Amino acid sequence: MIAAEGDPRPERTVRTLSTAAGDPQLGSDSSTLFLNTYAGTGIGDFGMAFKLRLGGALDIRSELTTDPAGGSYLSQLRAILGWPGTVIANVGLTPFGNSRVRNFLGLSGIGVRASLGRPTIVLLHNVIEAIRVRDSGFGLSRLGEAAAHLVVLNLRRARIVVFSATVAEQLRRAYGIEPSVVTTIPCDVPAVPAAIHRPMRVVSLGYLSPYKGFDTLLELKARFGQAIDITVVGGPHRLLASTVGYSAYYQQLVNAMRSSGISHLWQISEERLDLVLRSSSVAALPYKSTQGASSAFSRCASAGLPVVASDLPEFRALEKAGAGILLTSPDPDSWETALRRVLQDDSILRRLATRQIEFCHAHSWDAFVAKLNPLVRAGQ
Repeated sequence: MIAAEGDPRPERTVRTLSTAAGDPQLGSDSSTLFLNTYAGTGIGDFGMAFKLRLGGALDIRSELTTDPAGGSYLSQLRAILGWPGTVIANVGLTPFGNSRVRNFLGLSGIGVRASLGRPTIVLLHNVIEAIRVRDSGFGLSRLGEAAAHLVVLNLRRARIVVFSATVAEQLRRAYGIEPSVVTTIPCDVPAVPAAIHRPMRVVSLGYLSPYKGFDTLLELKARFGQAIDITVVGGPHRLLASTVGYSAYYQQLVNAMRSSGISHLWQISEERLDLVLRSSSVAALPYKSTQGASSAFSRCASAGLPVVASDLPEFRALEKAGAGILLTSPDPDSWETALRRVLQDDSILRRLATRQIEFCHAHSWDAFVAKLNPLVRAGQ
């Protein structure tokens, strides 16, 4: 399920999901513990998909899932430090959620484990140096930025997988760390391209964060009127929920979408989301900045859906890698021009849809596990 709408305040808990290995502090020397952080965010959603698709292939025997509040960080530390086999940690190191001290302590255990020479693989989605904090909606002090930097600095002996060339470059420049793997977020392989509909059906998805440019969609709906239908799939961002002004931003955005005729969906199943994507002609990702690779893009690509996106480094790299993506400047005038192009020329959508399927074949989950397997074997 896509996370349910309702009270966005995170619970202060850590959920442990174990299989035959039992307690997460136990396991064979060859088995794997998977740490998934920030449940209820894009990073946590990626971790859920990772475990679902690759759990068996990577011999994941136990899973530890933490939420943005950083509760029970001592349990997290014990599990990370005590696991005798490989630990794979799915993390994003930005403001450490609503409880920064607990998250700092819990995530620091990953670096401590790696420094002890124990096999540790980190799926690293972002670093503080690659983020335009002023655009993100987070309030982060200089101390918080220093803490984010220190956590990554302590990962020098871990095997690091990144999903963005920008993050890879920042690792080299700011930390002197060479990532073990630089790749894109993996995709499912769609059977057929998405259909072309009239009027044009445009979908956008992701947690409703200020930097994702949802206000641009409001402007586009006003300009196009009935020529396009727009659906937004997304709800409150759990890491932003307690920050000053976010609740007002979220409610104003939801009200504005409703008033403009934009459909807003949130509590829907994966099956319903797939149906929404399949009934759309194009996805729009009007980001003002990026905070690392876009899981929303990968979800759209997995449905064979062409994407129009702002011309930012992460999306530019996807286009270079062969993705079915049309880039445009982030301003509303450029977005209007780009959408009119796809409105008026079906051949553009067909070409992008074909590229999208080819991209998904090249960057599938199978291809991803082939890149990870050498890292896992090296730790056995």
